[in-house]
Amino acid sequence: MKVIVNGKTKELKKGATLKSAIADEPYYKDTLIAVHLSEEKLVQETSDFEIVTNRGTVVMHLNDTPEARLWKTLVSTSMQGVTARWITHNIAAFGSFPTELKVDRSEHGYRMYDCFLSLGGFDSSTTYMMIAKDNHKGTYGAGKAVIGRITVGRHLLDKFREGDEIMTVRPMMSEISTENVIVTKDLGYKLEDGYKIETMVSIDLDKKSPASAEHILVLSSKGYMKATDVTGSYIACSEDLDVEIPPEDSGVRDKGCVAVRSEGVGQGRLYVLKDRRQQSVSHNIAGQVTNGLAIIEYAKKDDIFTIATNPPRALAVGMTMKAGEEFLKNAGITME
Repeated sequence: MKVIVNGKTKELKKGATLKSAIADEPYYKDTLIAVHLSEEKLVQETSDFEIVTNRGTVVMHLNDTPEARLWKTLVSTSMQGVTARWITHNIAAFGSFPTELKVDRSEHGYRMYDCFLSLGGFDSSTTYMMIAKDNHKGTYGAGKAVIGRITVGRHLLDKFREGDEIMTVRPMMSEISTENVIVTKDLGYKLEDGYKIETMVSIDLDKKSPASAEHILVLSSKGYMKATDVTGSYIACSEDLDVEIPPEDSGVRDKGCVAVRSEGVGQGRLYVLKDRRQQSVSHNIAGQVTNGLAIIEYAKKDDIFTIATNPPRALAVGMTMKAGEEFLKNAGITME
């Protein structure tokens, strides 16, 4: 059977265990291992619709209103091939097509980029889809009847001309992936074909934060790290707070970002983010997790996990000159 270990495909005997799968892989005793059992993908329709015209494509976010639901039923039968019947400084009107909307002659206000339905001549057999080009009030025969709002392609509104055509309308789809993952220390765990295994948390260090990157190397100098604090948003390692960390690279911290606190209570605390966080001037971006994020997501307080950094720590103290030169050469460092 085939399994993937830290991104590499391995052939194993049927019924093989984690112990045989992780042979020769970076791993320290009693650290966490993530096993990805399966992945389910769900493709579903969103509330966003691409409206393809001869001028380009706009995207409308559809509201949850009776008129919007009516328009959605017309997408496949009535919207393809309709044209811009008139264009003013206020609106672009595409149609017409028949509906059963009731006549409502009341005046309503519309915001720029609103999409709404109107009745030409107050007759539901000549219904139009309107796009507001500015903020205005009007009586369009169908009441308020806002169905959605243009979110992408707004620059095209001023380019529309009478006769322009809606060639197709299609819903936008989203893909949601759900992974079935376990995190274990049991090397006797039996594997099945197709499992993906991560024995380590790999971190690409940020060259713009050298002091913070060095702090990661110090905390992981034994080859592993301890989760001293765990929340729903991050895990943290607070094992070395007696350190001065200068302000370095900061910015929005994405999922998997490794950050180090540079000021305030807990200076020197290392964080690995489980979800996106906004910029904080007291947190330096020190690296990014590239492998083993599931270990971070499932780790509990006081768990330990194997760490591999890129570049690795280059410490040649105690080596002979020849051995030290070879070690540093493999790390991309030239001795002078």
